[in-house]
Amino acid sequence: KIVYTLTSDENDIFLEQVIFSAYSLKKYNPDTYILLVVDSVTESTFVGDRKNIHKYIDELLSFNAPIGFNKRDRSRWLKTNLRELIQGDYIFIDSDTCIVGNLEDIEKNPNDICAVLDRHVTLDKNPRFELILNQFTKFGWTPDDKDLNYFNSGVMLVRDTDTTHKLYQLWNTFWNESRNKGLSIDQPALAKANAKLNYVIKELSGIWNCQIMGNGLRYVNDAKIIHFYNSASRDRLSNTAYLLTDKKVFLRIRSNKYQITKEEDSLIPKAKGLFAPVLEIYSSEKLSALYSLPMIVLFEIYTYHKKFFRVIERLSSIYIKLRNVVN
Repeated sequence: KIVYTLTSDENDIFLEQVIFSAYSLKKYNPDTYILLVVDSVTESTFVGDRKNIHKYIDELLSFNAPIGFNKRDRSRWLKTNLRELIQGDYIFIDSDTCIVGNLEDIEKNPNDICAVLDRHVTLDKNPRFELILNQFTKFGWTPDDKDLNYFNSGVMLVRDTDTTHKLYQLWNTFWNESRNKGLSIDQPALAKANAKLNYVIKELSGIWNCQIMGNGLRYVNDAKIIHFYNSASRDRLSNTAYLLTDKKVFLRIRSNKYQITKEEDSLIPKAKGLFAPVLEIYSSEKLSALYSLPMIVLFEIYTYHKKFFRVIERLSSIYIKLRNVVN
């Protein structure tokens, strides 16, 4: 059983992403049973053309989220509460994914719960290391050396066992605590829950959650699930290094009455190579520099404040000339 969760309205592209992901799943796994779990507010939006979601799933379950939760909170509530809402073993898959192969082998994994490392590396090697540590601090929790296996929650194999129920109960509890402290994302809470239960989450190969915009290129050749990040679609500084981060793909589904077009269908077999024609790969120190706060600010200035950026260019030119004179 494959499970998606969805919190959506007409102001986002999340429903369109579920349609695309579910369609790609059935393309390579035609006998797979797809369960979509939504909150009641989202279900109320399945009117008119949005009802076509039913063409791509086998079952819909709807639950009332706590009163006062906004859309993002309802999304995290569903995700962290999922084990308590449904029965049986399942594979959870985020909506911002494209399935590119048969998923049969993942079910052979004997562990209670499994996931792929975030960015495919241990926490100390994660390019977002400082940001994640700041999130932990805001959360009021300091990880130790045993917490280097920091898992991405985008794809998870979950058995119906006492262990997984305990993990999800803690995950939901810790997420609520972090939400009350202004941190609504779910992965720090998952890491803390995993630590409290003595690290019950076991590592899956990166092929099952190839984070293609997050250090996943070495897994793309054998990938079964490509995870391309909702955040890249929403971020005003997002690029289109990978085609499926482009909103236009999903807006076409909307314009076609929330149905897959031939164009989207044709993208799925090519999904491992949907990169921009001009693309460079960085690693090591250059990558760390690109993730630094000054570079993020500089890129924002370059994108939105061209006149100011030209001033920086002139100052940089002066610096280079002075450096050459000194040297």
